[in-house]
Amino acid sequence: MDRLPSIRQMHRTATVLLAPKVSRHMEGCRLARSWRIASLCLQTQASGHPSKVHKLFNEGNVLTLERGTGSNLGKDAKLWGTGCFNASVYPDLPAFMKWSDLLRADRFRQAMKPMDYEKLRAESSAGDDQGLVVRTVGVQLRGREGVRRRLLLRAGLQADGGATAGVRPADALLLVSGSHPTSLWAVANPLVDTGESLERKASMGSSFFWGTLETMKDFCNVAAGAEVILTQPPLIYPRFESWFSSIERLGLTKEAKLVIGIPMLTSSGSMQFWLQLCSAAHQEGAAEALSPFTKAEQHGPEELKDFSRKYSAELIERVLQLPGVAGLHLMPVSGPGRALAFQLAQNGCLQPRTHDSSSGVAAPSA
Repeated sequence: MDRLPSIRQMHRTATVLLAPKVSRHMEGCRLARSWRIASLCLQTQASGHPSKVHKLFNEGNVLTLERGTGSNLGKDAKLWGTGCFNASVYPDLPAFMKWSDLLRADRFRQAMKPMDYEKLRAESSAGDDQGLVVRTVGVQLRGREGVRRRLLLRAGLQADGGATAGVRPADALLLVSGSHPTSLWAVANPLVDTGESLERKASMGSSFFWGTLETMKDFCNVAAGAEVILTQPPLIYPRFESWFSSIERLGLTKEAKLVIGIPMLTSSGSMQFWLQLCSAAHQEGAAEALSPFTKAEQHGPEELKDFSRKYSAELIERVLQLPGVAGLHLMPVSGPGRALAFQLAQNGCLQPRTHDSSSGVAAPSA
């Protein structure tokens, strides 16, 4: 958290398309200043409990939960109530998801400011004081001003540095869907970022797939400046193993905590969805990853439920056996997915923990 991005880095990673009409130098200064304010705020909040994130990971394997937002807000309360999870991760989807949205960009920007604030207030009201709160800043198709405002708001701050009423400040900030530097946590995609592709793109000086990081050098630098790295899910396990071996050789697992994304796959459709989401639907091995779900569906819904449960339990066990893995990030994005996650929790597959609400640090269940 004490490693702050340079202004030059801000220029390189920001989205130019939606940048406000002011000089790049001024933009970089404003965003860098917001970064410092947000980082200082997080440090101040943690002053009563030094190294809160470090303490959390020192307890053992960490389990984080991607929380429902919008119409799904509160639907995962039963799952969170199992006591398995150490941290809530609240997503932040970009306001501009397709080209037609850009035609209404000015109107969208004005509308999203109060909407984003109300979203954070609703999440704060619906949540509790247990575990850490990680708030995401989606940077895809957002300009510097939008990222600057979101950094501050999610740290519980207004533009002038004052507190934002009704918003629980984040314990950590996560930047995704782009190559911006991170305050605490970063994202990697093992289904696309293989060792060979990382080396090739580093030598070419081009950007990574999925907009995660810029070059191999940036991969190492950002990892060293982040406390936690979240990955996309290991849907095609041989590719994941290859990627994991590569980042082990780079020393990434020693520089930052590695948390592996685990979706709750309940059908061939959900597997296809995640393969598409991770830009892996046409990668070698995708058909083999999908095939077991298709076969299970042919034997009826009960067979599919049984297979999905075994698949998830075995994947969790397999990933946690890897050296250097600090935990899992569960992503149940549907009703069936939440039901599957709850069943895994009931069966002990998620290693339940209790939370110390005064510190946000998880302790093993008795």
